[in-house]
Amino acid sequence: MAATAKHRHKSSCGETDGCCEPPYSPRERPAGSGYYKNAKGPLAAKGTFLNRKLKDRELQAFVIGLTLLSTACLLLSMRSQLKVSPLRLATGECQPVTRERLDGMVYICTGKGCDYSFLCHSINLLRFESNYQGSIYVVSDRQDFISESACDNNRPSYTVVVAPDTPTMMHMKNFKRQLFDLIPGNATSLIYIDADILPVGCLHDFLEHESPTDIGMFLDSWCKGCNKFLGGFVYMRSTDATRECLRDWIEESSSDDFKRYKKDQDAMDSILRKGSVCTTAIHTMSSAYIETFDDNMILPLFGVIRGKTPTFQHFSHGIRELPVWPRIKGNIEAQIEHVYNNASEDDINVQGQRR
Repeated sequence: MAATAKHRHKSSCGETDGCCEPPYSPRERPAGSGYYKNAKGPLAAKGTFLNRKLKDRELQAFVIGLTLLSTACLLLSMRSQLKVSPLRLATGECQPVTRERLDGMVYICTGKGCDYSFLCHSINLLRFESNYQGSIYVVSDRQDFISESACDNNRPSYTVVVAPDTPTMMHMKNFKRQLFDLIPGNATSLIYIDADILPVGCLHDFLEHESPTDIGMFLDSWCKGCNKFLGGFVYMRSTDATRECLRDWIEESSSDDFKRYKKDQDAMDSILRKGSVCTTAIHTMSSAYIETFDDNMILPLFGVIRGKTPTFQHFSHGIRELPVWPRIKGNIEAQIEHVYNNASEDDINVQGQRR
């Protein structure tokens, strides 16, 4: 009878010499099978290396995740602190700036849209924090400024220029392009500054580094819909190029009876594209001297991280429209309380000297 496969295998091996083995032993798995448990020699070393590499990757992923989480928590904490201490006031006393260096700083406050309380903060900071000893002008149609009862009965010593009647906001914005005609005394150098821009650093240091021949402007914030230049701060000298640029700006902004543009910066962008003399007359001032407090508080957060010390902080329309603004404004007022206290002491000293 034919032998079975099992018998044939045994007979071919021999039954007495013990040479019969399976095709491979569990102890001698072929290379590449992927099983390294209880392995010895090179296979064991390879398995140990792969396990160690896997653990290293897991540890790296854990460290990276922990770092990212810690960084996120730190940024959120710093962002929250910005609401508590929004201003980065200068440390130490600023050197004085007199009229010999700058003929005047000019604000415009007309109608109900002017937040005169914030404007008063800006004027007081300019006078008592930035140490500007020259002329401060307020172009206004408001009776509280005209009567000099605003800003604690004109404690910071501003001069009122009564604003002509204007039917629209765009008409009013034209005033800043007519300052050399409005401001008395034949001024040759003026800075227009919006009421929502607070001087927090030394004006002297800013003027030491920025001295435009004709016009100096800061770039606008980086955002969707932002313009080339920030219209809320214009450093201007009475030159032919300056006056020609301002005339171009007036002509464009007043197009269609002041109805073509909602922002005067849009009119500026238009004349720049047309090749106005403004393209060469405007000097771009360093953004190191100004910081915009935007609605997401991203720019001041980066400023804190970089250790930026701006001369001016711009509290944009976006942040002032948020529900958190009253809290931020209250904290600003708490930060500058010493400015008002110092001003009061100065008033007492002056009255004592007069007696």
